[in-house]
Amino acid sequence: EINDAASSGGVPVGSISDIGTENNTYYRNYAYIISAIKNHAPNAKIVISTTATNPITGKTYSDYNAAVVVLADYFDIVCIDQMSDGFFSSEPYIGMVNSPPASVAYGGMALAIERLICQSFVKDYNYWKDYRG
Repeated sequence: EINDAASSGGVPVGSISDIGTENNTYYRNYAYIISAIKNHAPNAKIVISTTATNPITGKTYSDYNAAVVVLADYFDIVCIDQMSDGFFSSEPYIGMVNSPPASVAYGGMALAIERLICQSFVKDYNYWKDYRG
């Protein structure tokens, strides 16, 4: 998401109607990836995630995050919201730009995402109940 939004010229978000087209939009490209995974591994459990506020620029990526939520619903897969975990608004995350070591913040990010996935086991139980890992 960050790469699409920040790249030179950026990839436009587009809309749900871009799925299945050749339009070079975030919706179409992300849907293409999800479809490829589902086709290759039909029993795979897929979790996608919104993006937390960028601690360097303060950018929220709200259009991209809204697209992630819509795509999760469209494909009936789990979406976790990074900003729903307090770590992504904490000083270790926000301050990682100015206060090394960033590795501590990256460790915190990993734990926060793990927490969100674990929470989805309860919140999205019907999605996970047939998982065989």
